[in-house]
Amino acid sequence: MPSIENIDGFLYRISFSVPSREYDVSCYISGNFNCNGDGSVALERNGDRWAGEIVLQPGEYSYFVEIDQYFRCDEKRVKKTRPLRLFLPQNEFYHDPGSPIFYSRIGGRYLVKAVSPRTTGNALLITGNEERILPARVQEYSFMKLYHFILDVPVEYAFEVDGRKLGKSYAARELAEVNTDGRIIYQVFPDRFYRLNVEEGRINAEWNEPPGRDSFYGGNLKGIIEKIDYIQSLGTGMLYLNPVYKSGSNHRYDVDDYYQIDPMLGTMADLSSLSEKLRQAGISIIFDVVFNHTSIEFERFKEALASGDSPFRAWYYFLSGKNGTVLDYECFKDHPRMPKLRLENRDVQGMIMDVLQYYGRVLNISFFRFDVADSMNLKVMRELIQQLRMKLPGVQYMAEVWCPPELFVATGIYDSAMNYDVRDNIVSLLTGKQDIASFLRRFDLLTFRIGEDAQRKMLNLVGSHDTERIRTVLKSRDGAVLAYSILYMLNGFPSLYYGDETGLEGGRDPDCRRTYPWEGEDNEMIEFFRNLARFRISSRSTHDGLMDAGVDGELLFIRKSWCNMATEIHFAMENVEIPDPGEILLSWGIERKGGRIIIKKFGFYIRQCQA
Repeated sequence: MPSIENIDGFLYRISFSVPSREYDVSCYISGNFNCNGDGSVALERNGDRWAGEIVLQPGEYSYFVEIDQYFRCDEKRVKKTRPLRLFLPQNEFYHDPGSPIFYSRIGGRYLVKAVSPRTTGNALLITGNEERILPARVQEYSFMKLYHFILDVPVEYAFEVDGRKLGKSYAARELAEVNTDGRIIYQVFPDRFYRLNVEEGRINAEWNEPPGRDSFYGGNLKGIIEKIDYIQSLGTGMLYLNPVYKSGSNHRYDVDDYYQIDPMLGTMADLSSLSEKLRQAGISIIFDVVFNHTSIEFERFKEALASGDSPFRAWYYFLSGKNGTVLDYECFKDHPRMPKLRLENRDVQGMIMDVLQYYGRVLNISFFRFDVADSMNLKVMRELIQQLRMKLPGVQYMAEVWCPPELFVATGIYDSAMNYDVRDNIVSLLTGKQDIASFLRRFDLLTFRIGEDAQRKMLNLVGSHDTERIRTVLKSRDGAVLAYSILYMLNGFPSLYYGDETGLEGGRDPDCRRTYPWEGEDNEMIEFFRNLARFRISSRSTHDGLMDAGVDGELLFIRKSWCNMATEIHFAMENVEIPDPGEILLSWGIERKGGRIIIKKFGFYIRQCQA
């Protein structure tokens, strides 16, 4: 077992020590805290041991030790097929007024959070004038209780726990109100969006036919430029662009040359033109960068493979095979065409810095999105991003991760992450796997772990190029519209995956990467998405508010409040008929009839009211 130390009454330091062998190349800790990524938590060789540490919040965790990426074991190098477990409980009542996790301003108010052991009976917040404030919400988890207290103005406060006033008082700080503009992200998979003046000859599929693993449709940068007005009409503030580098694949996550645009997509001049025209439309770019691995056609890898004496062998993890590995080198998820880069190598770091500055200085980039961030050495990435913040002021950094992202975001390494936990939470709610209370409980924990301010920068999604289309998951056009309407109600940047706004279906990759159905669109859905975006942008409570959720008769609701104004979405999980609620701002799947409304399954209405 690793060494476990509680640092400050809240955080735990977990120290690992694993015997090393001279033929070992790497040693990783992969667990649910880092999305089981092979490389983000990398131990370092120290004599005859691999050693390192990680700092975690209270929680339930599972993990493996990985030697040379593919040999899974425990700290004694005993092979394991089931993960090891860590249970880190909250052992005392705890609050840190200096941490954005525990103290923030949101919805025009001050939000104070605290945690305690599960056995704690109750807790109150007591202001300097002895006003006693009950928690607005208490959520219980297997490892702790989480309390939300709301202050209208910053005043001195203390806590009373189980009838006993704690000795420490806190002077509440004035905080500036963060105001996001509410606009959305529109994600485009370049080969499948729109093609215009195609000159390169790899097209092997007809537009609108089902995609295969190696299908090329010819979508290109000029095609995206042609559709900027359409993209803008959806309330877009950022265009998330999947990779555009020279590559042999249609997804281009196996990079042949970082400095060349794939000829099938266009040229660097086309990319610059797209960036400028987007800037004129008030849209920035989320630029996908791939540094966990290259392709096998990358020149440095070809040279490394050709000669055992090549200096570029140090750019990769070539394996001896003595730890039972079958592949000759570490890869992305056992894909031998995607060899893993050794980020600790200074020359590799120099290349990464050069590539990011090359694009960051000529394009209108708001975020660099790091592919497979859960497998990229966090120590190295912290150093690189610190340098980049000085060289590219104004650019921010987003991690592609598939688990709650506190290890990547709350630690200050990345500014944002792809919030797949939000997708899972919404899908679980709409498929009946959890109730609305569980939905809120799960969202509360996710937001607490990273902080309210960080949540405002998260890329929230219900679909991407790596997931089944939301309409296919829910088997319902109405369900897809509801899922996105809930997404647009959450703090953070809602991401609209191209085609979802017109009801495009698709199963698992590659089927989720169908071409956009131009001239076969669902115009009713598109117009609703435009109206939904306009409403979100104009409504401060919707895009920046405090959230609550619950049951309203036969409907479920999510409420967002900002000062004394609230936005509510009420939705049905089955066909229902209820009294007419009065003024409705937006709705889907409802019919008004004689003072009542009939709501279909997944139908809903959105209204505003006093908080």
